[in-house]
Amino acid sequence: MSLFRHKGAAYGVLLAASSAVATGTFGVFLNYFDSLGISENAMSTFTPLAVLSFYLIYTLVTHPKVLKLPRKLFYFTLIVCSGMIASPIYIYTSIRSFNTLPIAVASLLDFSNAIVLVFLMRIFFKSKITKEKVIACVIAVFGMVLVLNLFGTHVSDITTIGIFWGLANCFSLAFAYLFDYFHISNGVSYLAYLVYSNAMGLIVFSFKTTPAEVFREFAAAAPSGGLTMWLMLFGYFAVLVISYGTIAVSYNYIEASTASLTFVLEPTTAALLGFLVLSQHLGSLQIVGMVIAVCAIVYMQYTGDKADEAQAKRNEKKKAVQNE
Repeated sequence: MSLFRHKGAAYGVLLAASSAVATGTFGVFLNYFDSLGISENAMSTFTPLAVLSFYLIYTLVTHPKVLKLPRKLFYFTLIVCSGMIASPIYIYTSIRSFNTLPIAVASLLDFSNAIVLVFLMRIFFKSKITKEKVIACVIAVFGMVLVLNLFGTHVSDITTIGIFWGLANCFSLAFAYLFDYFHISNGVSYLAYLVYSNAMGLIVFSFKTTPAEVFREFAAAAPSGGLTMWLMLFGYFAVLVISYGTIAVSYNYIEASTASLTFVLEPTTAALLGFLVLSQHLGSLQIVGMVIAVCAIVYMQYTGDKADEAQAKRNEKKKAVQNE
């Protein structure tokens, strides 16, 4: 299969999908830590702390030179625009959205950033809006509607202020992804991006809960959690590293809008784990939605692979003409 013969768009889709699946497991870990009395603020601080710790050590040991960015402007756009503005705004609007809307509606609006990204990529990067992107969007959104059981949501639960925060969440996430793609597609190493962005994220969240307070909360919960707590903490650390790392690397192979579309697998994974681990209900329509979500990923891999093959043929023709 050509997917394994070279690293192209299909490989990028696979990386982004891996990030989506890893992100879909977060709920199981957060539910467990919540049962131990670990606060939301502590877990919010732990996220950039874990990602920064791993990738900073890895970068300093293997590729320390990548921390020097190719252009001075990138220090401002990465640290300030992305790390201090775009990401915190997304986090705040996300919390407000999920607090004022039914989970299904808030999740769908959150995922809709992929549709916004298609147009933003067109405006800022002159990316084409192809029929393949449109088809992938339609398949993914339909699958997500079924997985989230959106048809079971009461209209009376949807408020104007909730829609405002939901749309704000959608657009802020799209711009956050756009900044990430801008940096990595312009020569910034994914390692530098992960180090700088999470360093700023850690600073922002430390105003609420410092790393020292995070460790104190885990230490206080250790007697009741025992070995299981430490194993769960290690597992959460691992999926955080995978989730943040694979989505960043995927930008080397695919556009931000395509990467975002793969996150249809996030609620799919969450719903499946909720059924298997947390004994939550899983309806037949949700199962159909999961199948459709997987079909969306397969379709993106297939079209990405075909696009790579077509580009390779065009390059061969150009070389043949130049050699004549």
